[in-house]
Amino acid sequence: TLWPAGLDVQWYLDGALLPGASGQQCIARLPGMYTALARTRFGCPAVASIEIGRRPLLVALTDTVRICADSCVRLQPQYSGGWPPYRFSWTPVAGLHIASDSTPRACPDSTTVYTVLVTDKAGDSSVASVCVVVRARLRPVIVRSGDTLRVLPSGFGRRWFRNGVPIAGAISESIIAKDSGRYHAEVWTVDGCPELAAPIEIRYQPLLASVPAVGGVCPDSCTVLRLEASGGVPPYSYSWMPAAFVQSPSDSSPVPCPDSTTLFTVTVLDARGTRTTASALVTVYPRFAPFIQRNGDTLI
Repeated sequence: TLWPAGLDVQWYLDGALLPGASGQQCIARLPGMYTALARTRFGCPAVASIEIGRRPLLVALTDTVRICADSCVRLQPQYSGGWPPYRFSWTPVAGLHIASDSTPRACPDSTTVYTVLVTDKAGDSSVASVCVVVRARLRPVIVRSGDTLRVLPSGFGRRWFRNGVPIAGAISESIIAKDSGRYHAEVWTVDGCPELAAPIEIRYQPLLASVPAVGGVCPDSCTVLRLEASGGVPPYSYSWMPAAFVQSPSDSSPVPCPDSTTLFTVTVLDARGTRTTASALVTVYPRFAPFIQRNGDTLI
């Protein structure tokens, strides 16, 4: 700003006229010697000069940034000095969203060193680099053994899903797949990077049970009920009712000895806790008491 005010002024930079710079104030956009040629209202000239120094252009970046695989990070250089505005040029361009942005988003497939060249209006430039380290993949897998699912490798945080929905409390290495569906596991590395194990489809046959019909039995006699069970997840457990008339009520083929016609029902439980029932009617023939009648030497 030139003082006093109210003078006719023309500004110069390093002796060259600055077009349009004819007011009391001049914006010093470049370094150099600024000169103001002023005239009073009487036409008398006067000259004032000031030298504007150039601050060096400095750029800095964090040395190392660590990210998870398939992740991105915003590169944020710190810069000062020079003469704005600045231009930015990042290399390599692979994995960068916009290579000419001041804070580009970097999504490299592997560990990469990014370098930024910052140039100011005066043509001065400065460079800085940052190493973006992409953490190694864990690559978890799900192993099935019967109805048990286990995610490997061991020793990491995890969470289980069925049909895309988290399974309540399922954060251990192994789970029991109690129902049909699509199971997958999310695993966190020691660096906190989440990775998904490939899903596994579980399809169980329905648990079925039946007892073939048996013929009638005589009073004070026994028969054998032969249970046929399939589907679900073996092994099965059995419980026959009413147990009072059954020898070995937890057997798959018990021996009932009813004293009257009785409906026997079995509850079948598989390894997943699924239940089903089946029934069989055991008919007891009527009891009769034969007797002998004598007529002379004839027995009737």
